[in-house]
Amino acid sequence: MTYSIDKGFELGNQGKNIKIRKGDFKLKFDRIINTKSGYVCGVITKRKKNCAVANSTLEKSSSVDVNYFHELLGHFGEEQTRVIAIYYGVKLSGKFNSCSDCAKAKAKQANVPKGIPDEKRSKLPGERFFLLISSIKTRSFGGSKFWLLLVDDANGFKFSYFLKRKSETAGKVIALIKHLKATLNYQIKYICCDNAGENRTLEEKSKNEGLGIIYEYTAPNTPQPNGRVERAFATLYGRVRSMLNSACLNKEFRQGLWAECATTAYVLDNLDCSGNKKPHKAFKYLRKFGKIGIVTKKDKIKGKLTNRGEECIYLGHAKNHSGEVVLF
Repeated sequence: MTYSIDKGFELGNQGKNIKIRKGDFKLKFDRIINTKSGYVCGVITKRKKNCAVANSTLEKSSSVDVNYFHELLGHFGEEQTRVIAIYYGVKLSGKFNSCSDCAKAKAKQANVPKGIPDEKRSKLPGERFFLLISSIKTRSFGGSKFWLLLVDDANGFKFSYFLKRKSETAGKVIALIKHLKATLNYQIKYICCDNAGENRTLEEKSKNEGLGIIYEYTAPNTPQPNGRVERAFATLYGRVRSMLNSACLNKEFRQGLWAECATTAYVLDNLDCSGNKKPHKAFKYLRKFGKIGIVTKKDKIKGKLTNRGEECIYLGHAKNHSGEVVLF
């Protein structure tokens, strides 16, 4: 009520019912809820039509609204959205409208130079990586406070890890290097990063492992040499904010689910096929982050009047699993 009065609404009552009013807008609190000490007034709200449950698949045979596909991809730009649709055989319809969630999320977003011209970039995938760690003020529900991002210089493919402590950096990166060597025969020669203590520790452990990697450190307050990953972070954070805006999450969930949203954002970013990028795999289906869905209960004994499903929030695909991550 205080917020309404501050915004210029008029407050009145009709018997027990409370009314607020401003211009042609009227809202009547006519729901009487009895309490031990008296009563309170409330109002019944209905779910918006656009909050329908998520569809199970994205049908490629029928056309998809370009603005809806933009949301499914985690708020790519119009050009990238249309290129990805063509690449994966998705038919788009409608006109691309300005996205209010993107406008709020990406306002005043600073441009960071990419640093290395196209002709000087590595030609072989896995030869050079850019590494950067970003710190978040609040911890996620899973305890993560740091976002570790690596970008392949040759194809722009990204690898993300969410850390509770910066000291976890060396273990995550060395495990990734060994995995890429074993599965894709990547021989990483260079890693460009800042001169932070965790990166020095990473270099020392790499030498102990005999990985033969040269570490290229940037000077303080000069992000340009590491601009590829700096720009990637700026782009991904813009999409994360857009996805959180579109999901209409409250402050607690917005702060607690940032890591899950960031995971979905970077996975979707690796689907990008614009320019000379070649995605590692296609998508079988897409769902919008934060969409309300219904999960079937697996209880062996069910009451006749007990619901067979439970409402949940979609948070993205599960890592190394065919299932999905949801929040009940």
